[in-house]
Amino acid sequence: MGYDVPKQMESKDISKDDKKEILTRAAHAVGHEGPLSEDDMNKIELAIKIALAKHKEQ
Repeated sequence: MGYDVPKQMESKDISKDDKKEILTRAAHAVGHEGPLSEDDMNKIELAIKIALAKHKEQ
């Protein structure tokens, strides 16, 4: 299952470890338990992008 995260979401201002920590904390805040896989992180980033794009249209 491949999810392509848009290049615009690859921030140069945040390290990969920091991004993983932020996404893991967010996932835990909504009930996810355990670590995130790379695929999980890509899906979360894509979901955020979609949510913000839809929000912008309204």
